[in-house]
Amino acid sequence: MADFRWVPTNSETCTGLRNTALRAGHENGGSTSLYVGRACYDGTILPAKVNLDTQKAYVCKDGIEIEVSEFEMYCGSQLIWMRAENGDVPQGAVSVGDSCGEEAFIGRARLGPCGEDIIIGKILPSQGACFVPFDGKEEAKTDYEVLVLVQ
Repeated sequence: MADFRWVPTNSETCTGLRNTALRAGHENGGSTSLYVGRACYDGTILPAKVNLDTQKAYVCKDGIEIEVSEFEMYCGSQLIWMRAENGDVPQGAVSVGDSCGEEAFIGRARLGPCGEDIIIGKILPSQGACFVPFDGKEEAKTDYEVLVLVQ
Protein backbone atom coordinates (compact mmCIF):
# COMPACT_ATOMS: atom_id res chain seq x y z
CA MET A 1 0.00 0.00 0.00
CA ALA A 2 1.32 3.43 -0.92
CA ASP A 3 2.25 5.78 1.90
CA PHE A 4 1.48 9.42 1.11
CA ARG A 5 -0.08 12.56 2.56
CA TRP A 6 -0.53 16.25 1.93
CA VAL A 7 1.22 18.25 4.69
CA PRO A 8 0.00 21.82 5.36
CA THR A 9 2.82 24.36 5.43
CA ASN A 10 3.69 27.93 4.44
CA SER A 11 6.56 30.15 3.35
CA GLU A 12 8.00 30.21 6.87
CA THR A 13 7.89 26.48 7.71
CA CYS A 14 8.20 24.62 4.39
CA THR A 15 11.96 24.00 4.60
CA GLY A 16 11.31 21.57 7.46
CA LEU A 17 9.82 19.18 4.89
CA ARG A 18 12.91 19.04 2.67
CA ASN A 19 13.74 15.43 3.64
CA THR A 20 10.20 14.01 3.31
CA ALA A 21 8.62 16.02 0.49
CA LEU A 22 8.58 14.69 -3.07
CA ARG A 23 11.35 16.31 -5.13
CA ALA A 24 10.05 16.11 -8.67
CA GLY A 25 11.65 18.71 -10.86
CA HIS A 26 14.11 21.54 -11.28
CA GLU A 27 14.58 24.86 -13.02
CA ASN A 28 17.38 27.30 -13.76
CA GLY A 29 19.20 24.59 -15.68
CA GLY A 30 18.97 22.12 -12.82
CA SER A 31 20.34 24.34 -10.06
CA THR A 32 16.97 24.83 -8.30
CA SER A 33 15.07 21.81 -6.97
CA LEU A 34 11.26 21.81 -7.15
CA TYR A 35 8.85 19.87 -4.95
CA VAL A 36 5.23 18.80 -5.44
CA GLY A 37 2.63 20.94 -3.72
CA ARG A 38 -0.94 22.17 -3.97
CA ALA A 39 -2.66 25.37 -2.92
CA CYS A 40 -6.07 26.95 -2.84
CA TYR A 41 -6.23 30.04 -5.03
CA ASP A 42 -9.40 31.94 -5.88
CA GLY A 43 -11.54 29.08 -4.52
CA THR A 44 -9.77 26.45 -6.63
CA ILE A 45 -7.29 23.75 -5.55
CA LEU A 46 -4.30 23.80 -7.88
CA PRO A 47 -1.05 21.83 -8.13
CA ALA A 48 1.95 23.91 -7.12
CA LYS A 49 5.67 23.89 -7.73
CA VAL A 50 7.47 24.53 -4.44
CA ASN A 51 10.95 26.08 -4.34
CA LEU A 52 12.43 25.49 -0.88
CA ASP A 53 15.45 27.69 -1.60
CA THR A 54 13.22 30.76 -1.91
CA GLN A 55 10.51 29.30 0.38
CA LYS A 56 7.81 30.04 -2.17
CA ALA A 57 5.15 28.06 -4.01
CA TYR A 58 3.68 28.86 -7.41
CA VAL A 59 0.44 27.88 -9.14
CA CYS A 60 -0.84 28.85 -12.55
CA LYS A 61 -4.28 29.97 -13.60
CA ASP A 62 -5.74 32.04 -16.42
CA GLY A 63 -2.41 32.29 -18.23
CA ILE A 64 -0.25 33.57 -15.37
CA GLU A 65 2.10 32.23 -12.69
CA ILE A 66 0.92 33.14 -9.17
CA GLU A 67 2.98 33.10 -5.96
CA VAL A 68 1.20 31.68 -2.89
CA SER A 69 2.36 31.64 0.74
CA GLU A 70 -0.02 29.02 2.21
CA PHE A 71 0.16 25.57 0.60
CA GLU A 72 0.53 21.83 1.17
CA MET A 73 3.48 19.68 0.20
CA TYR A 74 3.18 16.10 -1.03
CA CYS A 75 5.10 13.60 1.09
CA GLY A 76 5.05 10.01 -0.04
CA SER A 77 6.68 6.92 -1.43
CA GLN A 78 5.85 4.22 -3.96
CA LEU A 79 5.25 6.72 -6.73
CA ILE A 80 6.29 6.69 -10.35
CA TRP A 81 6.13 9.13 -13.25
CA MET A 82 4.43 7.86 -16.42
CA ARG A 83 4.64 9.54 -19.82
CA ALA A 84 1.36 10.71 -21.31
CA GLU A 85 0.04 13.26 -23.78
CA ASN A 86 -3.00 15.22 -24.93
CA GLY A 87 -4.86 15.12 -21.59
CA ASP A 88 -4.48 11.39 -20.95
CA VAL A 89 -3.97 10.25 -17.34
CA PRO A 90 -3.30 6.62 -16.35
CA GLN A 91 -5.14 4.72 -13.64
CA GLY A 92 -3.76 5.64 -10.21
CA ALA A 93 -2.84 9.21 -11.20
CA VAL A 94 -2.49 11.53 -8.20
CA SER A 95 -5.34 14.02 -8.03
CA VAL A 96 -5.21 17.34 -6.21
CA GLY A 97 -8.97 17.72 -6.25
CA ASP A 98 -11.33 19.92 -8.19
CA SER A 99 -9.90 22.67 -10.38
CA CYS A 100 -12.37 24.84 -12.28
CA GLY A 101 -15.05 22.14 -12.11
CA GLU A 102 -12.75 19.34 -13.26
CA GLU A 103 -10.50 16.87 -11.46
CA ALA A 104 -6.89 18.05 -11.77
CA PHE A 105 -3.86 15.75 -11.63
CA ILE A 106 -0.17 16.27 -10.79
CA GLY A 107 2.01 16.44 -13.87
CA ARG A 108 5.39 17.74 -14.95
CA ALA A 109 6.76 18.89 -18.26
CA ARG A 110 10.05 19.97 -19.80
CA LEU A 111 10.61 23.63 -20.58
CA GLY A 112 13.49 25.96 -21.28
CA PRO A 113 15.38 26.54 -24.53
CA CYS A 114 16.71 22.97 -24.58
CA GLY A 115 14.12 21.31 -22.31
CA GLU A 116 16.53 21.43 -19.38
CA ASP A 117 13.90 22.48 -16.82
CA ILE A 118 11.33 20.02 -15.43
CA ILE A 119 8.39 21.96 -14.01
CA ILE A 120 5.50 20.65 -11.89
CA GLY A 121 1.98 21.59 -12.97
CA LYS A 122 -1.65 20.58 -13.42
CA ILE A 123 -3.14 18.19 -15.94
CA LEU A 124 -6.67 19.04 -17.01
CA PRO A 125 -7.84 16.14 -19.20
CA SER A 126 -10.59 18.11 -20.95
CA GLN A 127 -8.04 20.70 -22.09
CA GLY A 128 -5.58 18.11 -23.39
CA ALA A 129 -2.47 19.44 -21.66
CA CYS A 130 -0.31 19.86 -18.59
CA PHE A 131 -0.23 23.51 -17.53
CA VAL A 132 2.91 24.64 -15.70
CA PRO A 133 3.89 27.91 -13.99
CA PHE A 134 7.05 29.14 -15.68
CA ASP A 135 8.69 32.55 -16.03
CA GLY A 136 5.58 34.46 -14.92
CA LYS A 137 3.25 32.66 -17.33
CA GLU A 138 1.15 29.53 -17.59
CA GLU A 139 2.63 27.25 -20.25
CA ALA A 140 0.59 24.43 -21.83
CA LYS A 141 2.45 21.25 -22.80
CA THR A 142 0.77 18.35 -24.60
CA ASP A 143 3.68 15.96 -23.85
CA TYR A 144 4.21 15.43 -20.11
CA GLU A 145 4.57 12.96 -17.23
CA VAL A 146 1.85 12.06 -14.71
CA LEU A 147 2.49 11.24 -11.04
CA VAL A 148 1.03 7.78 -10.33
CA LEU A 149 0.64 5.77 -7.12
CA VAL A 150 2.04 2.25 -7.33
CA GLN A 151 -0.72 -0.12 -6.19
